[in-house]
Amino acid sequence: MFRYTWRTAILEAVMILVGLLFLFPIYVLVSLAFKAPGDQSAPLAPPLQPTFQNFIDAWQRGGLGGALVNSLIVT
Repeated sequence: MFRYTWRTAILEAVMILVGLLFLFPIYVLVSLAFKAPGDQSAPLAPPLQPTFQNFIDAWQRGGLGGALVNSLIVT
């Protein structure tokens, strides 16, 4: 018979904290990806006016369309 003990509760709390610790950089990355280039708000604050322009610029400047076509041909 399994009982939920204080040790299990502590282990569960530690695992939740570790999970949040690993997810925090992903949150910052996504938050910064959707901010406008001139946005001077805090890096941890979510963007008030999210934009996809950063993704469009990266696609065009990085030549990702050609790279995708080359990968499809090779595959």
